[in-house]
Amino acid sequence: MTGPVTGSATGPAAGSPVTPAPADNASPTASASVSAAVEPLDLPALIEIERRLRGLATALIDDIEDAAPHGGPAVAGGGGDTVGTLRATTRALASLITVLWFDALRAGDQLRVPPAAFPLLEAVHRLLARHDPGSDSPFGPQSRPAPEASVEAGHLPLPPGLVGVIVAPRSGPAVTAWDALATRYATGHPAPAEIIGHAGAATSTDTGEHPDVAAPAAAGTPGRQICLLDHTELFDGTVWEPVTDPRVRRLGELLWVVTVRAHPDATIAAEAGVTDQARLFAAADWQVLTVGHGRTLSALFGRPGGQALRRRLDGMGCAEFQELLRSPGAELRRRLAGPGASGAGITRLLDELSDDEIAAALRDVGGNDLPLLVDAFDEVDPHRPTVLFVHVDEAAADRVGEPGRSDGSARPEEADGTDGTRERTTDPDGTAAEAAGTGGAGRVDEWAGLPAGSAGARLARTVRRRLAPKPAARTEPARIPPDLGRSYLGRVSTLATFGSVMRDLADGRPRAAAGIVTATTTEATTALAGWRDAVGTWSVSQAPTPGQPSGPAHGQAGGQLAEPVPPGVLAGLLDGLGRTWQRLGHPLRPIGVTSGTSAGRVLPHWCAGPDGDAQSVLVVVTDPGRPTATVNPATTMNPAGGASHAGATGGASPIGAIGAIGAIGAADRPSPVGGGTAGPARTIRLSESTSAIAGSTGTIAVGGSALPAGPARAAPGTVCWEPAFAQDLAWCALDAIDRLGRPGGRSALLRVSTRPIEQSLAGIPADAEGRARRRAGVLAGGYRLRDGVTSANATGGAGAGPGSGSGGGLGPAVTLVGAGCVVADVLAAADELGAGLGRGVAVVCLTSPDLVWRALQARRGLLPGDTSILDELFPADRRGPLVTVTDGDPRTLGFLAGVHGDPVSALGAGMVVPVDVATIVGAALDLLDEIESYPA
Repeated sequence: MTGPVTGSATGPAAGSPVTPAPADNASPTASASVSAAVEPLDLPALIEIERRLRGLATALIDDIEDAAPHGGPAVAGGGGDTVGTLRATTRALASLITVLWFDALRAGDQLRVPPAAFPLLEAVHRLLARHDPGSDSPFGPQSRPAPEASVEAGHLPLPPGLVGVIVAPRSGPAVTAWDALATRYATGHPAPAEIIGHAGAATSTDTGEHPDVAAPAAAGTPGRQICLLDHTELFDGTVWEPVTDPRVRRLGELLWVVTVRAHPDATIAAEAGVTDQARLFAAADWQVLTVGHGRTLSALFGRPGGQALRRRLDGMGCAEFQELLRSPGAELRRRLAGPGASGAGITRLLDELSDDEIAAALRDVGGNDLPLLVDAFDEVDPHRPTVLFVHVDEAAADRVGEPGRSDGSARPEEADGTDGTRERTTDPDGTAAEAAGTGGAGRVDEWAGLPAGSAGARLARTVRRRLAPKPAARTEPARIPPDLGRSYLGRVSTLATFGSVMRDLADGRPRAAAGIVTATTTEATTALAGWRDAVGTWSVSQAPTPGQPSGPAHGQAGGQLAEPVPPGVLAGLLDGLGRTWQRLGHPLRPIGVTSGTSAGRVLPHWCAGPDGDAQSVLVVVTDPGRPTATVNPATTMNPAGGASHAGATGGASPIGAIGAIGAIGAADRPSPVGGGTAGPARTIRLSESTSAIAGSTGTIAVGGSALPAGPARAAPGTVCWEPAFAQDLAWCALDAIDRLGRPGGRSALLRVSTRPIEQSLAGIPADAEGRARRRAGVLAGGYRLRDGVTSANATGGAGAGPGSGSGGGLGPAVTLVGAGCVVADVLAAADELGAGLGRGVAVVCLTSPDLVWRALQARRGLLPGDTSILDELFPADRRGPLVTVTDGDPRTLGFLAGVHGDPVSALGAGMVVPVDVATIVGAALDLLDEIESYPA
């Protein structure tokens, strides 16, 4: 600490944690990112601040309770006892929050906290705002704010811009691991110099008039990733994936502070699972620290009879210990001494203590002891991840006096002669006022700042300036070219095209590709072989040397993560890499590639990322030759969004059509157009099968796998692509990558297939204007590949009527709509139908059913956006029955019936017959027969 040293601690206090030996595999970048100047400890200032934080947080909770009807607001994770939970959390975490903010945190640190800690965080914010000399904060000069300033709509307030420390309360601990890895990667991959700084340079702060204030850290300095969590969260199996990941073992920027609301005695810790949890962390090569017993109880262990007392406590279970705490004085002594010879030594020790001292010692834990917490944070190893178990006591603030205070000071309620309760009064203007107990006249105003010139005020001002946010210089990512000028000929798959696009970027556009970082699961490692060869690989163990590129195309140490990423980890990793543009001012463009079989583990977490500013591209590789078990991202994205029911009115979101990544994929048979071996020519009428498609609310099953079906929901800020042809894929991929790493950008889900398709079927215009028009349609969601209008001469001069084209000819007999690799089958079916019916068949190729669905919702006024794509794809003068085809969930294209109210037959996964050319033809004929049977 800067400022006067009036109560410094020399050396670790009794009972402080012991630091394991440093790891010998430390990365040189880790220590640099977490280093901080050693400052003296001002313990009286910490004590003064902790008192004020407790009082201010309690007052905020009181306001929340008063403003909300029926006993308090509904807070995330809370219930009927929400206010009680907030009070207990405030008592348990006040000391820990005090040490974190006013001693341990440095500029650039990112802290994630549970929602129940909001009152304490708001208290920190208000306290620091009052001690900023140049602050224009609304909490600066006044004393008590109005209740609505701290309670809005019956919910806890989120501290706004908490002095340089990012508070993300709704994210799990795993997120911090991937943020730390992303920070390490960004640190070793500087952006091109000519594009740095024009988005807002850092401003200097004059500190000359405050000689006791240290200068702030440089803007954009990477800090630590700190997560505050309860030990019960560690029972979630997903938390352990980053713990055991080999990439995380070298991240010294990572610190998890695990609070344990149980006594640190051996048996109790084992019953709570803490002992096993600590062993698992140690086995994963994490540094494990524990703040267990407080200094008062630790001192008793060192006295005669103390070791017997320790063995006695270590042998107690939780139930016996709780019963011991509820026992009166004489009964407490008898129970604590226990049977046997060791009891005599314990009895002699207890005879030297009063009943109150014994009761206070039993509740003495290190999590409520400021010097022990300071020592624990000082012993964190900066070269490997650390988990700090902190035992806290929710009843700590209810005691009279406080054992373990180095200055022997009492609690605020003892100092002012009250019992800590508040007496409600009413001011003449009708507003509520409070007085503490019966001694309100001498009571300290929690809403006022700390006394000028006090140790706490000096420390608050020092911390305020040390953590003060500064506008960081932001790096603007280089633009990705909209077209690479390559022509795609012959039979090519979209998977191969994606690989060539990435390789072309690395070889021909190295500056545009400089911010791209890729990661793949094990099954998809070959998808980016060319990219990997061009840019090299990167791992956490690398120590990048400036000016020595590892890949021929990049002036950086690799553009692909060296080791394959487990499916359960990929989403979190992309999320961490995709936030660096906003968190560090350093834009990365993360691209993850996974197989269809692993997508079921990746998509739910990727779609429901914890922070909306994360931007990434997820590529899912599907194999039409076998079923693909995945989950529908439409059902996992945007929990706050409204659900739209599938059906003829077009309510279902087609996000799942990105495979209906959605469903258990069907086995596509090669069509004659696709170059495969076609079966015998035949026409299958779907009416001949027992049940072509599963019910709208049932379960789709293929190959023994099942997916519960339900209404889909759209995800703002994410676009799903499923292009059929190579050029379409190139345009979609380049556009998706270009939108990453910038304000107003968006993520993208890109589905590619291993099935090769003849590229001449795309019919890309040769002229520049026509090519530009096609590209615009691809990026808008689709285009009409065949118009399907039959001229009047070909139909014997029949006049225009329903379904007539604008030129006087007949409109299409039926419109076939395809998405993805099944478009080849759709085109072959259109040829067969046209020859048999003697009338044109229209073909619509969708590149993003997601965007088309959003356009339909915009036309109804339910979403903002442009609706012109609907008129391009489905002109009103060429309407007719629709047959939709996808290798995913067939219901994902059912919304198209709502464009004009036309009848639709949806084909896709879950069919009892394969979705091939014959099936498409049969479905179209069935639909036409059904329409003819309608009464006039």
